[in-house]
This record gives sequence, C-alpha cells and structure tokens, in this order.
Amino acid sequence: MNPLFFSIESRKGGVGKTTVALNVCQMLLEKGYAVLMLDCDITGTSSAESSENSEFWKENVNVIKYFDKKTNRKRPINILTPFCKRKTKESQEDEKVEYETWTPNNLDYNKDKINIIGSELYEGKKLIVDPQYLVDEIHSYWVISMLEELADYFFSKFEKAAIVIDNSPGYIGLGRAIHEWFTDLGPEKAHFLLVSSIDEQDVRSSISAAIEIKRLMEGKIKVAKYFKRLKDGEEMNSTDESFLKSDSHFDRFFYKLVDNENYPTGDYPLQKYAAIIFNKVLPECFEEDSDYRFSDVLGDNEEKEVLESMSDDHNINSKLLMIPYDPLVNTQFFGKHLHYKVIESQDYWVKRFDKLSKDVMKYLSMNDVVNAAFSLNGYLTRLKTSIDTRGSKSLAASIKAEWFPAYYMNDIRSIVDRIAYYSRPDTMVRIKDVDRKDIASFNKTTLDLFIKEKNISQYSPVLLSFLNHLNSIAGAKKDYRNIQLLIIVSLFFNILLSIHQEEFEGDDYRGFLIKEKDRSYKNDYSRYVGAFAPITKNVTITIDDFSDIIANSFDKFYGATCYALIRLIDLKDDYNLLVSVLEKQITSLQKNIIPIKVIDYLDQTIVEKDDSNVNTESIDKIYSDAYSMSVFENVLQKIIFKNWNL
Repeated sequence: MNPLFFSIESRKGGVGKTTVALNVCQMLLEKGYAVLMLDCDITGTSSAESSENSEFWKENVNVIKYFDKKTNRKRPINILTPFCKRKTKESQEDEKVEYETWTPNNLDYNKDKINIIGSELYEGKKLIVDPQYLVDEIHSYWVISMLEELADYFFSKFEKAAIVIDNSPGYIGLGRAIHEWFTDLGPEKAHFLLVSSIDEQDVRSSISAAIEIKRLMEGKIKVAKYFKRLKDGEEMNSTDESFLKSDSHFDRFFYKLVDNENYPTGDYPLQKYAAIIFNKVLPECFEEDSDYRFSDVLGDNEEKEVLESMSDDHNINSKLLMIPYDPLVNTQFFGKHLHYKVIESQDYWVKRFDKLSKDVMKYLSMNDVVNAAFSLNGYLTRLKTSIDTRGSKSLAASIKAEWFPAYYMNDIRSIVDRIAYYSRPDTMVRIKDVDRKDIASFNKTTLDLFIKEKNISQYSPVLLSFLNHLNSIAGAKKDYRNIQLLIIVSLFFNILLSIHQEEFEGDDYRGFLIKEKDRSYKNDYSRYVGAFAPITKNVTITIDDFSDIIANSFDKFYGATCYALIRLIDLKDDYNLLVSVLEKQITSLQKNIIPIKVIDYLDQTIVEKDDSNVNTESIDKIYSDAYSMSVFENVLQKIIFKNWNL
C-alpha cells in the first residue's frame, strides 16, 4: 500500500495549524493508519510537549523519546539535534552538544496512537540551536535527509502508514525543503493542506505557496514524462532541453527518476494533492449579505485561478472552505473537535440518565444531606467508569473529580486527621470524665440557638447533617484520643458558629458563606473561645493550650467548613447541572471531550461558586453553538477522503 505524506502549513501563527495537524492525524488513526507526526514548526506551538500535557490529547499521543544516560531519564527526541551547539567554559568556542545517539530503528512507535517527534530551539530557557541554520536551505536539506530516513523506517515497520508534518512558515528554509521532498514523492503520495485566516496578507501569501507547490509538482510531472519518453527511445527536442535547464530543481529531479521510475505522469489537477481552509472566520462573513469577497483580496488572475481550482464549487468566493470561529475554545490547539467513537447505544444511556434523575429526588428527600451527597457521588463515579469502559476514555478523563458532590468532604476528613495526629492529651484539653452524649447535646443546643436567632431555618437540615458528619468522623478514631479529638472538633464548630453569629447579618446565609470561605481568622479567633462555657463541667479549655498547629488547623477547618456548607446547600442544583451536561455530551453530541467553555462554566458554578448567572440555559446555548464546529470535521473529511481519494 502506498505510504502517505501530509504537509500542514500556514504563513503566520495562531490560525490553528497545529490543531488541524493533530486532527488530521486522529482521522487517519481512526481509518487504521499508523501515524507519525513530525513537528517541524520551530517557531510555533510545541505539539509534542503541549499534547502530552493536554487532558484532551495525552491519551491519544505517543511522544517519541530516547534514554539519556547522562540524566538517567527519557528525553523527547529533538529533530534539531544535529544543530545543537554550546559554549565550553575553557575555550568559549562552539562545540557540538554530546546528546545520546538514537537511530530510526530503535524508537518505540505505537500503531494505536499518534506518534510525535518534536523540534525545540530551547532547552529550558537556554537557546540550544542557532535559528540561522534553519533559514538557509542548505542546512534544511540536512534535516530532510534525517526525516527521510525516519520515514523510510516507519513505512517499513507498518504496512498502512502515514506521516503528517506540522510544517514551518514559508520564510523558513525548512519549509521550502519539505516542498522539494514532497513533490519528489509525487501527487499520489504527497499532499499539502494550507491553513489561513481571512486576513488579506495571509490569504495572498497562502495562495502564493499553493502556486509554488503547483509549479513544482507540475514541473516534476513534466520532467517524469520527458524521462519516460527518453526511456522509451524518443529524443528530446530543444524545447524540452530548455525547460530542464531553466530550473536547477528540475535538472536535479531528472537524475532522481533513475531510482523512481514509477513517478506519476498523468494529469493531476491541484485539488487532487493540495487544499486550503480558512480558519477562525467570524460568523458575519457567512451571512448572505456579507461584503467579504476573496476576489477583492487577491490580485492577479493566477491567484484567483488557483483558489478557484481548490474550491469544490469552483467559485472563488466559495464559503465551503471557511471554518467558523469557535467561541467555545480559548486556544484552538487544545480543542479536539472531531468525533472519536460513538459511545454505546442510545437506549442504554437514556435509561441510565433517567435513573440518575430519579435518584437525586430520592436522596434529597432525606434529611441527611451529607449521606445524600455521598450516595450521589457513588452513582456519578460508577457512571464515569461506564463511560470509560464503554467507548470513550477521553470523555471520562475530562470529567473532573472536583465536580462530584462529596469530593470536598475529603478536605474535612484530612483536617480532622491532622488534628488527631498533632493533638496531645497533656496540653490542649484536660479531661476528667466526659460523656459523648453531653458533647452531642451541647452542639445541638448551640446550633439550634444559632439557627433560631438568625432566622435561617431553611438551612437547618444542612447544618445539622454536617454537624452529625463531623461528630461521626471525629468520634471514629479508635484510640485514647477519640474523646479529646471530638471535643476539639466540637469546639472548632462552635467557634465557627460564634463567628457567624457575630458577622452574619441579613437573610443570605449562602452568600455570606461564599465570602467567608477564603477569609482567615488565624490571628484573632481567640476572642471567640472565651464566649463559651466549658462543654461539660469536667473539661477545662484555656487559650494558651492551643499550639500553632492547632491554630493553623482551625483556619483550614473554617474555610473548608464554609465551602462544604455551600456545596451541600447547592447539592441539588450542582448535581442536576452536571448530569444535564453529561447527558447532552453522550446522548446528543457524542463527542469524546467536554468543550472547554463548558468545563469553565462547570468550574465556575460548581467548584469556584462564582455567581455569574451560569445556568442550564447557558449550557444549552453553549451546546447549540458547538454544532458549528461540525463544519471543521466535515471540511477535513471531504478534503482527505473525498477530494484526495484516500
């Protein structure tokens, strides 16, 4: 089977070239190709580093590395290694950096992932490659020689394989060298995809690149025809000889045909091996009365003819190759917009989400809100496991644990564990004979008084459920300190109520908690301790008994408790919001990640408690807008699998 080569190009940064390159790789991977992506864009996003650190791509990429004996760890391979230089302390002269050697045949490729080899100008903050080496074409051809060796081995290893190059901008010599390499391969193996904005300069420079690619490919096809005629015994006329001598590239290529006798000699219109897409186009440009016209942007007839030839409807002002700007993605590199795999049958998920909706009503009808949070947490955890095992690991990976109802309760438990670890019987609390029932009764009485005085009876179930949870985890310690720990945690909770009783005014207790969750009382909470009589007559507590560790623990306890109470108050709304997002994600869009804007909304609403009017209607609007990104997939699919017949 013919190996495939793709060069993804742009003439300026920020137009989504690396996003396109990764998505082309993903599409080829899904079609059964082994894929190797070579990041030759030394001026742009590091696709190797960024994709490996991305929640959306890391499951699908395999960054090629080698073992560095000097650091005793694996390091990503750098395409630019042959040009790495450094100054020695002794001579202050350039010498080649001694990197561990690697060869194409000792690299660990994975046919089920996008294999990536990157290029880096820097090591940390240190410039290790002089960029001037890559501007001139001579040094660039050295890199091409190495890339050809990589490609040859990769294709020998896999029967069905493709190489995708994230190419350098046009002003870099490496980009031109790749054009030479690919046009040497011919129009059936090599393909060029240009990514442009609709900025006039960008459009014209991209079309100029397409013209250059067309000139090279058509010239080499013409040389191949001459070569075939000579091989068949025909003689070249003066016109043929003049053409070969007119350009040294074609003269050089003539001799390469000795080793490539099967170079195509048919008619190959530009659309069969080159395409252009205009990315991040503003919505108004798609309107019927839009005054944006490519015909107004382009200059001479050749530019217009080339663009027209790359459009399906042969209309120079066609909108078929325009991709709408995606308002959901802050940086398009991290947005993986393509379908990955349909997740199971719809019936399964419809029934699953119907059950989840009923469960929330069942558990929230209980008075024990904390138990409801843990129960719903368990349901969502099992749902995430089902998503992971039934078709979409990437979607499961994008579901954050922080969104789950009981996640924050771990903070409370860890703080109680910290208090238990550092508390000492002979310092903080002096105990003679204490009954747990006395402590529980004291706590309940204090809480009832607070709720009554502040007229916040609607929050009574939440506060009482939380207090019972505190008592259960503090009293669960099976050692001699459990009574002492229960007293300290009880004291902390009563101090918190005392602060709230003094500071809280009005009727918006939830809003008050949101303000208090980031507040610190480490240096002045001692004034509240004196307001409490001892929990029982047999316990004496003095402020001098509190160590710095306990003081710090109280501050953490105060913030974590305020936050926990907010999450319990919002339990129903947060749970319904999260379930509605997951249901839309799976049963409607069937995408394999949650859009970044939706993730931001969930973080603001559920985790950060940023009251910014984010509601179900907002989520509906986001998902409605998300359908516009299907254009991105459709255009790439049409170019690669229809126009290029792959």
